[in-house]
Amino acid sequence: VNGIFIPEYIRWTKMLSRCYLDRPEYATYKDCEVCDEWLKFSNFYNYCQENKQWLDLGYQLDKDLLIKNNKIYSPETCLWLPSELNTLLTYRRKDRGNYPVGVSKHNQYFKAQLSTGNSNRTLLGYFKTPEEAFEAYKKAKENHIKFKAEEYKDIISDKTYQALINYVVNITD
Repeated sequence: VNGIFIPEYIRWTKMLSRCYLDRPEYATYKDCEVCDEWLKFSNFYNYCQENKQWLDLGYQLDKDLLIKNNKIYSPETCLWLPSELNTLLTYRRKDRGNYPVGVSKHNQYFKAQLSTGNSNRTLLGYFKTPEEAFEAYKKAKENHIKFKAEEYKDIISDKTYQALINYVVNITD
């Protein structure tokens, strides 16, 4: 508009780039796609206008909260999340090695550790097996997500709030 890229257009091009450009920084989006409806900018723009309160707050479009490992960006599969909540749900699979999420090897034990944002980590303990360590991580992570859902309850949609409250951490995450 008047030579300036509007927020809706910026989000649309970033979404398309993540799905359709073969670049190392988009490796986690391999096999992702945009629904036919949103391939047309005017349809995506209208969706953003219907959700303008979230766009105006700078929230991010998330495709994974409602459906784990979802590969399709669409009105039915996406929610708007503050960046802190979106980051909270990122698992960085390529960075963690051979152990379940939240678990690392420490001498002969397995360490469970929870990242709570802003580079803050909470040690949950040392365990004999990776499964025991994961169970400690799972409980702490799910509780932390519920805590954050309550913290953000008044500034996220009811659908987003419910998805956070019902979020389940799996050993395969």
